[in-house]
Amino acid sequence: MLRKVFFDVATDLIKLYLFFTGPWRRAKFYTAWNFYQQDDVYRERLRALGFKFAVSAFLDSKANQKYCLKMELLRHPELKWRIIFLPWTIERPDIFDIATNSGITSYS
Repeated sequence: MLRKVFFDVATDLIKLYLFFTGPWRRAKFYTAWNFYQQDDVYRERLRALGFKFAVSAFLDSKANQKYCLKMELLRHPELKWRIIFLPWTIERPDIFDIATNSGITSYS
């Protein structure tokens, strides 16, 4: 009984944390995706293995996401402040709408 209560409280705290940090996580992800999409590695993966693999390779690799975010922030330093203070102003890339409409992912 006590274990279940502890588990429920811990789960609720995690959900609350994710709810409040969500805009910043999404802003970092969208910013990193913009750099990745313009990168030669993405184009090679897209040409050789297809769209689904190119997207999943980015989603699976946290190191790749961090690298792309770092490089995009070096190119556009003002994005750092937008991510920190106005994360909801960073727009979702159009490619996610295309992926959702084509049925590749259930991302909405």
